Amino acid sequence: ADARSIETAIAHYSEALGMGLLSPMDREQELAALYLMRGDRASAQHLLEDIVSGDPHHIEAHYRLGVIARDGGDPALAMVHWRQALDRGTLRAGGRDHELVLRAALDLGAALESNGAMGQAHDVYLLGMERLPGSAELFIRTAAVESRMGMEDQAILHYEQALQLAGGTPVLYNN
Repeated sequence: ADARSIETAIAHYSEALGMGLLSPMDREQELAALYLMRGDRASAQHLLEDIVSGDPHHIEAHYRLGVIARDGGDPALAMVHWRQALDRGTLRAGGRDHELVLRAALDLGAALESNGAMGQAHDVYLLGMERLPGSAELFIRTAAVESRMGMEDQAILHYEQALQLAGGTPVLYNN
């Protein structure tokens, strides 16, 4: 989207929210996404923090706050928000919550792996698989960590399950 259309959308959402015409939480979330597209992390963060103060189980707000924290150089805070999205986030129908729970699990797991916390990363991926049982990506990440931890039998089982879910991809055949 070009800068002009983003500015127009921000003005529209801001006016509608100010007049009380829109459902505040979902529209604040959309407005925060527009601020992020514009590069205004401070305004987005303010809106997202308002959302989680009203609904501590809001997946998208926690996920986006995690991204803002990571991009702002605070990986510990990012992991807190991703953990909230994964552990306590309420999946809502019709939104992007399933995708964002997946991304929270993958981002949190990757951050833990990069810190050498393989056991914790493994637990995160397993929790992600519980929340999203049809995610081949989580089976693949779980298997990769299990392989690195010397849990070959479990890794093979999870790679086989990923094959059943995703079919034959080069990543799976090479593992």
